[in-house]
Amino acid sequence: MGASVPSFSASIRHMGAYKSTIALVLILLAGLVLRVVFIEASAPVDDAYITFRYARNLANGHGFVYNVGDRVLGVTTPLFALILAPFAMTGIPLDAAALGLGVVFDLFICVLLYRLLRNCFGEPPALVAALFYALAYTSLAASGYGMETQLFNFLLVASLLLLSRGKYSAMGIVAGLAVLTRPEGILLAGVLGALVLSRQLRGESNAARNSLAAFLGTTVPWFVFAFLYFGSPIPNSLLMKMLQEGITVHQWLDFFIMRNLFVIALWVGAAVGFVVGLRRKCESCAALGVWAVAYLLFFLVGRPPFLGGWYFPPEALALTVLSAVGAASVLAWILRSPARGALAAAFLFILVDVVVLPRSLVSARWQRHVADSVYRPMGDWFRTHSRPGDIIHCSDIGYLGYISQRTILDASGLVTPDVRTFRAGRRGDPNWDILYILRRKPDYVALPVGGHVHRRFSESEFPRDYEPRARFQVEGRIELRPSRDPSDEYARDSRFMADFIVYEKREGP
Repeated sequence: MGASVPSFSASIRHMGAYKSTIALVLILLAGLVLRVVFIEASAPVDDAYITFRYARNLANGHGFVYNVGDRVLGVTTPLFALILAPFAMTGIPLDAAALGLGVVFDLFICVLLYRLLRNCFGEPPALVAALFYALAYTSLAASGYGMETQLFNFLLVASLLLLSRGKYSAMGIVAGLAVLTRPEGILLAGVLGALVLSRQLRGESNAARNSLAAFLGTTVPWFVFAFLYFGSPIPNSLLMKMLQEGITVHQWLDFFIMRNLFVIALWVGAAVGFVVGLRRKCESCAALGVWAVAYLLFFLVGRPPFLGGWYFPPEALALTVLSAVGAASVLAWILRSPARGALAAAFLFILVDVVVLPRSLVSARWQRHVADSVYRPMGDWFRTHSRPGDIIHCSDIGYLGYISQRTILDASGLVTPDVRTFRAGRRGDPNWDILYILRRKPDYVALPVGGHVHRRFSESEFPRDYEPRARFQVEGRIELRPSRDPSDEYARDSRFMADFIVYEKREGP
């Protein structure tokens, strides 16, 4: 009789594990379906195609470059470019490969979150955390970017899971890969390093040594290669952004905290989840809370010139997971049952999704409309109207460079160091970009119309050397010489920002 009790208990545990597995599978299926919907509605962002061009050139034997023969480190995610290169070798479209990889990484993140939190909180809150991430609009919208976002988030969660299990060498490798995925990986390595050091001080011998050795073994070879191949391991794009005017505190606050009611609620929920995690002595929750604050301050201090949508998901990951912990714990206390609390949290989050996701889909569809009506046609135009040796000066170099396969003179200086040095010597001159074009004399110029750019160029010597050939604009406008300054329209409606007039260099002496 005594032997039957443990057998019965084991059966109960096995049944509970089986139900959790079924619930996790359903969460993954829901996440998969929603990501397919968002990918179908959206299009990769322009910056993703910069990485794609590096990967394709590497696969085609031209080296790790953007422009063939020009060794410039203009990509901030070398690891993602290296991952994509084999797909280019096999002829798989890189935008499809990047989107597919993003979905795979996202689904793995759900599994890792479940495994990360169940030891601290049990099965129900761990499943809620996986559900929140699978259904959150922030992670769903990112699935259509085609960027390295999901890879970075995967490495973030994987490193925390490895740390929780005391696998320091593996954690050091993953942290090193995060550094090669995004510059913010340095920040993640710092957070993990502080946690490892605290464990070392508490008596876990060799924790710091093993993790540091693995981290350096992963990152140092790349930095040595980058120094020898490019002349510097620091991406030229980062150096260029240092010359540009940074975001304001208001823009930072609006982007990371006040962007909408859903994000504000996430911050409140994350604060509750952080406190709950501390009371449960959950190191992973503490790490996510520290990461959220450190990441926030990183962008406040760094002040990049703009905030792309792909900057938010690593912050949203921490907020979403901590909010799941907070919601499940509070509702479990109110309903006096972890299972009922988890179900209530899941139900409330799904209700919020019913309101939020349609609006997010509208934004995704607009992103696709811009790509289909402006960026892709402009890239096709250059591929058919220009010659292989022609040089194109443009600011948005992703789609255009990838599709046209022409040499690009980057107006933003991300892959053209000459632009950076030219601008650095003329910081006080608002028309430095006009002087640069007149000096370099590219064959074509794709000139953005917004932000008074059209007026400045029209009133300079630029029309003397260049004549308009085509216009690409979201509303289908084709006039090549606008009669008035279009910047007034852009001030009223941001949709018109995707507007370019293509100029060709005039023939003659």
